[in-house]
Amino acid sequence: MNGNRLIANTLSNNNRGGDPDAGVSRTADVLIFSAVVPITGTVISGNWLSDVDFGIWTQNAHASLSGNHFDDVVVHVHQG
Repeated sequence: MNGNRLIANTLSNNNRGGDPDAGVSRTADVLIFSAVVPITGTVISGNWLSDVDFGIWTQNAHASLSGNHFDDVVVHVHQG
């Protein structure tokens, strides 16, 4: 799972059910989660994210974030 790149995408109203394993019950366009082993080298850049509670939600994942655009997103970025 290391070294993934999510670049120049348009995402809207994704992950409607959240992710019970991650403890997320609200919508998220991008959700990256590991329960034990940290995820490294993720790049999330130049995406258009809209109509969700979380634009980008990460837990135990080290992600490089730049140039993302948010429209009608309650929490732009949550990193835990």
